[in-house]
Amino acid sequence: MSEEEKNAAPVQEEGFNRDEIDAKVISLLGLATIVVVVGSILGIQFYYDTYYDEEVYIRVLEPVAGELLNLRATEDQHLHSYEYIDRNAGKVRLTIERSMELLAAEYESGELKYPAEPYAVKAEGAPAAE
Repeated sequence: MSEEEKNAAPVQEEGFNRDEIDAKVISLLGLATIVVVVGSILGIQFYYDTYYDEEVYIRVLEPVAGELLNLRATEDQHLHSYEYIDRNAGKVRLTIERSMELLAAEYESGELKYPAEPYAVKAEGAPAAE
């Protein structure tokens, strides 16, 4: 080889690159991308389901607090026991069962202190019937 041939710039062919693409590499990269995307979706779904189940347990299914149990016990005691509210005035708290019996007796005798009879519903904008 002469000196001129060594120093000469390589001749480029005009047109496009005629080299073959590496189909195996592209297929592997595509497959790896699909595996990563599917894995990410499944991981996020698993995380969401775990977090959601934990929150449901904490907010809904967790055992009831002791204060709430004490409040309910106090309310039950007030509903189902007699008690003086004011001895001097003669005010007494009745049980709910006795109160319902007295209310039913008043209704049967017609001595209710408030209107309990059904009445017609007034239409909007209609004048009141007198």
